[in-house]
Amino acid sequence: MAIEIVVSQKRFDLFFWLKFIIGLLLVLLLILSGTYFYFEMKIKELSDKIQEKEKEFIPLEKAIKEEQSRLFVLEDKIKEFGALILNHKNILNVFHFLEKNCFSDVWFSGFEFKSEGDKVIVSGFSNSFTTVEQQALFLRQQPLVKKLEVGEVSIEESKEKGKNFKFSFTITFDPKIFNPEEI
Repeated sequence: MAIEIVVSQKRFDLFFWLKFIIGLLLVLLLILSGTYFYFEMKIKELSDKIQEKEKEFIPLEKAIKEEQSRLFVLEDKIKEFGALILNHKNILNVFHFLEKNCFSDVWFSGFEFKSEGDKVIVSGFSNSFTTVEQQALFLRQQPLVKKLEVGEVSIEESKEKGKNFKFSFTITFDPKIFNPEEI
């Protein structure tokens, strides 16, 4: 009887696959460690570049902060100016009002505006005392006039103009007259 030694094919296949898997794992481990070190170096490079750029930005940040502080001062001034504009009284409307509501033989030579109390003091001339009186009555009837006081009235004589009656009115207006859209 002869004894045959038969090498089992299954055992050979098992060693082959075991070597193949271990080799594959080693290759994968090498690739993984290689990429790890590669990315670690790239991250270090990028960190160094970021630090360099941050050093470049330090003067820019200082300049930006200086400009911001300057702009905050300007912003405060703009707010103050805005408040002034909102409280501004348009006295041009008073001139339009007087132009529309004054008689042709009454002319004004002086104008003084007092913002507290919305008062206007006008002085002028007329041909007669009656005209001054009628002008005062007419202005008192206007809805935008709250109060009208007649100040001094005097007679002035000159060779060129003859007799003129000099007068002054203190007119207290309704605040609506100072709105731009009123008159």
